[in-house]
Amino acid sequence: MPAAAVACATSRTATHRRRQPERSVRYRTVQTHLATWLELS
Repeated sequence: MPAAAVACATSRTATHRRRQPERSVRYRTVQTHLATWLELS
């Protein structure tokens, strides 16, 4: 089997892993500052 076919077959069997942006520092920082800004407006 050609290498390209093996790579393609391997990528099909990979499982989807959900990203968790709510765990990132950036997400929490924006969420906190957005809530504060909305309270002030």
